[in-house]
Amino acid sequence: MRTESTCFDKERILSTYFLASGDVLVILAGIFSVAYLSWKRKAK
Repeated sequence: MRTESTCFDKERILSTYFLASGDVLVILAGIFSVAYLSWKRKAK
């Protein structure tokens, strides 16, 4: 029982970590795209 619970906790922590990192990547991509578009407009 104990090993199963620890395995489940590990999986849960990993899934939450991946979700958080994915959110950060999405936010970074959005900021980068907005900055790139504004820079492109300035270049013109």
